[in-house]
Amino acid sequence: MDDAGVAEELKHNVNHEVTVDGIQYSIVKHKYMSRVKDMFMDVVACEDPPGRSKGVSFSDRPESVNNFIDGILKNGVSLMAVDSTNDRLAGIRLAYANERSDVDFNEIRPPIEKMLEILPEYGAYITYWMNSLMWAPDVFREHSDIDKLYVYYGLGIDSDYRRRGIATELVKQSMIVADHIGCDAVVGCGASPHAKSIFNRLGFEIIGEHVWSECSVNGLVYFDNVDEPTMTCHLKLLKS
Repeated sequence: MDDAGVAEELKHNVNHEVTVDGIQYSIVKHKYMSRVKDMFMDVVACEDPPGRSKGVSFSDRPESVNNFIDGILKNGVSLMAVDSTNDRLAGIRLAYANERSDVDFNEIRPPIEKMLEILPEYGAYITYWMNSLMWAPDVFREHSDIDKLYVYYGLGIDSDYRRRGIATELVKQSMIVADHIGCDAVVGCGASPHAKSIFNRLGFEIIGEHVWSECSVNGLVYFDNVDEPTMTCHLKLLKS
């Protein structure tokens, strides 16, 4: 499916656009979707500590990963940061929204064998462990005050635009979008010190944690050499 086709099927129709210090923050537009997917594969997947520890490369642009990202983008609530002076993609914050009324509370979290049928090995394992921290039925079951949840999946900044506050601003703008579409909370995993510090500064609560050296499935510790020893799950209520 081409990018226009993805754009035509967005679940949420959100109009959000703001410029801060020359960087325009907005919902991912269809003309940028190919670039967003490239940034996810080249930056988000490869440069986070777990991906870096496995030497991940998606230079061949696996169709399964492309389709997986398309599924997230179709939700219509992912954000991008674009340099307004040159139209360059500076950063992305992928996300989707889940509603309690759409969740099957009897659905079992997919086992690693199922994930390996859907995604390449690294994608399968990182998604498996992220799901174990923020599986929608579990979050809704544990938080009766949440009926709609904004879920983060991947934050990446172009190397030329780092240390300018763009990652933090993407998270701030995403919370505005989440509130606009009626979400009660936002949730996401932090695998790097920088991501964790952003969540902490913005008042997120840590609701779960994995120590990579203890994360074994079928006897395999897949992430056995990660320089950041933990991945944490962070949640922030938007409505009191």
